Amino acid sequence: MNIELKNTPLLRLLIPTLLGIIFISARLPIYVVAGLFFLGLLFLFFFNKKYIIDYSLFFIVFIISAINAKILEPEYIEIPNDYKTTVTRIDIIDDKDTYINAVASILCLVDSNGNKIETPDVKTSITMQGNNYALKEGDIIAFKSGLETIENYGNPEEFDYKSYQKRKGILYRVFIPNNQYKVVGYDETISTLSYKIRRNLTKYILNSNLSAESQQFIIAIILGDKQYIDKETKTTFAHIGIAHILALSGLHIGIITFLLYLLLFPLDYIGGKKIRLIIIWCFLLIYAIITGLSPSVLRAVIMTAFASIAFINYRANYILNAVCGAALLLLWLNPYNIYDVGFQLSFASIISIILLTSVTNTFTKNRPILSAIKGVIMTSIAAVLGTTMFSAYYFHCIPLIFIIPNIILIPLLPIIILIGIISLLTNVTFFTDIFNHIILFMNNSASILENIPFAYINNIDIPYWYIFLNILFILSLFLLLKSKKIFFLNAIIIIFVIIGAFELYRNIQPKPSGLIVFNDYKETPVLVYKDGKGLFMPNVNDDYIKDFSSYNIAFTSKRKIESLDKLHIRANNLYYSFSYNNKIFIVVNNNIPKRDFPENKKLICDYLIISNSFYGDIKRISRYFSPKCIILSGNIYNNKIEILKRQCKELKIRYIALHETGAFTINQ
Repeated sequence: MNIELKNTPLLRLLIPTLLGIIFISARLPIYVVAGLFFLGLLFLFFFNKKYIIDYSLFFIVFIISAINAKILEPEYIEIPNDYKTTVTRIDIIDDKDTYINAVASILCLVDSNGNKIETPDVKTSITMQGNNYALKEGDIIAFKSGLETIENYGNPEEFDYKSYQKRKGILYRVFIPNNQYKVVGYDETISTLSYKIRRNLTKYILNSNLSAESQQFIIAIILGDKQYIDKETKTTFAHIGIAHILALSGLHIGIITFLLYLLLFPLDYIGGKKIRLIIIWCFLLIYAIITGLSPSVLRAVIMTAFASIAFINYRANYILNAVCGAALLLLWLNPYNIYDVGFQLSFASIISIILLTSVTNTFTKNRPILSAIKGVIMTSIAAVLGTTMFSAYYFHCIPLIFIIPNIILIPLLPIIILIGIISLLTNVTFFTDIFNHIILFMNNSASILENIPFAYINNIDIPYWYIFLNILFILSLFLLLKSKKIFFLNAIIIIFVIIGAFELYRNIQPKPSGLIVFNDYKETPVLVYKDGKGLFMPNVNDDYIKDFSSYNIAFTSKRKIESLDKLHIRANNLYYSFSYNNKIFIVVNNNIPKRDFPENKKLICDYLIISNSFYGDIKRISRYFSPKCIILSGNIYNNKIEILKRQCKELKIRYIALHETGAFTINQ
């Protein structure tokens, strides 16, 4: 393949589109953009007038992209104080044994006079107590529970759940007590229909004769739902560089499309090449619908549809244009796809593969098997090079032996998909046994490879601008291999020097230390960390510490915390105390009975931490403790915390409510 960037017009449209979305997201002042535009215009006017038209068109696309992003940005509802009822349509249901998680579109609010208040097109996540399995997608329900805006907990390096949900149009959340809602209608849309089909297919797979591991795997690679795969399997595949196998992507859709392309080969004998392509496109559309129109599936289907055009024409520039065209379509439909990790990884890897494999010829006519192996190796290297900093930034891990599992396991994927589909359609024991053995082999091989010394680097913390250096590196490497100019080699060297110098600077810095009282709705976690070790106070259980290690890698990586444990100190079931940085902390675990605490003996402390297990009041506790500040844990119920706040104000005691301020921290 021979790629000429000047012959990729969709790439030139993609760049201003991306910049327009970033401009809106960053809330930059309009005068900054206008100033930059006129400065650029003046520069071109005096030095190179022939580019003025191109520059103006670039800016027009930028403005249109920014306007589109602003229009499609989800808007919060102006909720009146006297509204009584919320009416929503259920879009997605996730049934659990004792509760229901759902996503619903808010249709309207109803005030105390029965008047309907129209709302913008936004969604709410719903948690319902109890589950009678009667609720279904498309049901319109009314309930009196109040909507709450989704907010982050305010803990350091936490996952930005608020932005993640906002990108999906979900701005609110609500808890509905058992049976405290009423079904008032039904409205089936394409979205609700597709999710209903996907849920029924999932139930069909879970009731099949496949083993549990095989069921989880086929649901992930065929329906794009990874929730059934356990965290250990996901971690293992990520460590060896094949996590993309578990995520329905362009690779899977491409394989399914190729199998269908081979199946339809008789059409070529009657001159039906275009009919063959139309059938494939129709299949992709139906496939997207039956898998729930999820963003990952939609992205993969659109990329494959565009790439099929390039494949038919067999031109390198068509392939790059196809990928850019898919990105443009996805961004115009939902501009905030740009911040989706899957979107970034998909396009970073495929563009890197297209660019780098176009300048490295791996085909040897007389040695097709060797050529195939070389192709897999080069494709794997290109994909990893294009996504290394993305993986390090988002997942804090870089696989080092990615070539081996990609050579061994990736070629199995077409066989897995084909036999998996046959097994589900026929339910024949022969095929299900073969499929179960292949999945068992894949999982066992992944576990063995993960345990190889230096198979991966874990707990990595890098700044976000490393991602831009990664992009510059891929472009410089492509241009170096294509043009053989020393300038691009120097650019690569400069990139490595910048990263090396910054990492050297960070490594000579002392390991950070500090204290954090996390805002958590279940526990009252207090963590002290120093010299790479973190110690939780004794009021958290061991399961919490284990989960913390798994879900807070960004936090532990940035603070260079290598181990977590629970501090064992002398404590009773009422309270315990400890000192940090010359500050005395007391954590109240329970009510303080008068008989167990002399009223004339007050304990002086700097911070008094009250958790949800305390059922007394501030007036009573102030008889026994003399705090300078009271910290109200994030797991205290809303109605209770308002009472405690009011009592603190009456006694003129400074307080910190973690559900309002986020985590309390002391850094050294």
